[in-house]
Amino acid sequence: MRVLGLEIAKNLVLAGCKELLLYDPVRASVCDLSGNFFLESDYQGESESLPSIANKLQQLNHYVKVTVLSGETQLLEHLIANPDLKAMVITEPYVYHSQQSKLYALNSFCRNYKTALIVANQNGTFSRVVTDFGADFIVLDNNGEDMQEVMIQDIAWDAAKSATVVTLLQGFKHKYQDGDVVKIKEVKGMLSKKDAEKSINGSEFKIKVLSPSQFTLDDFQCDADFTPYEGNGTAKQLKVPVKLAFSTLEELDNEAKLDENLAIYDFEKMEHHKYA
Repeated sequence: MRVLGLEIAKNLVLAGCKELLLYDPVRASVCDLSGNFFLESDYQGESESLPSIANKLQQLNHYVKVTVLSGETQLLEHLIANPDLKAMVITEPYVYHSQQSKLYALNSFCRNYKTALIVANQNGTFSRVVTDFGADFIVLDNNGEDMQEVMIQDIAWDAAKSATVVTLLQGFKHKYQDGDVVKIKEVKGMLSKKDAEKSINGSEFKIKVLSPSQFTLDDFQCDADFTPYEGNGTAKQLKVPVKLAFSTLEELDNEAKLDENLAIYDFEKMEHHKYA
C-alpha cells in the first residue's frame, strides 16, 4: 500500500467506520518506505506486507473491522453481499490511463449498487480527486455552518420590486444567500385576512438577498393576504435537504469540465521572475 492509500485508510479507521476493506495488487517498493510508516524495512512484496499493515490499522481502533481482500472478484462479491458498504475509494493502479476502461466499469458497478465512488491520485506536488455519489445524492447540510437567526425591523410590500421585503433591525446583518429558506417567528400583526387565527408566524419562505440587511420572501404578497406588520419578529435560517446529480467519471473525462477561474490567464506577470 502506497502513501495516499495508507493515509486515507488510517483516517477512516480513526474516524470509526464500521468496516474497512483493503485491496492492493501493487507490490511495495523501496520508494514506499519514505511515506508508508506502517511498512517494515524488510518488506517482501505487497502480498506479505498488506496483512501486516491491516494488523497495525486494526490496532488504531478495535471497533473497526479491517479486512484484506485477495482479488477484485472477492471485492465485488463482498460489495454485493454487504449493501451497508457505502463508499469505494480508488487510488492505484486504476487511476492510470491504461486502466481507464476498468475504472469506468467499477464506476458503473458502484452506481448500480448505490455505492459512492472517490477516485484520488497524487503525483508529486500535483493531485486529483474525482467523486461520483450517484444521480440523486441528498445533502442534508450544504455548507456546514451554524443556522443564523436575525431580528426583524419591518416586513412590507415593495411595489417597485413586486416583492415582500424584510428589513433587519439596525445593526444586524445576515449571511443568507439566494435560495436559502427562513422561518418567520414572533411577529406582531400580519394576521391572515381570511382566517384571523392564522398569521405569518411559523411560515417558511425561500428568500432572495437584496443587501446585507434586506431580503425578499418568494411567492408572498403580504399586503393582499395579511394585515400590516406591527413590530418585533425574527427570521431563522433552516437547513433544507438538497439533491445533487453527479456525473460519471466517463462523462467528466469527455466533457473536461474546468473551474471558470482556471480559464483566466494573467500574462502581465510572466516576466516577474527576472526581478525576483
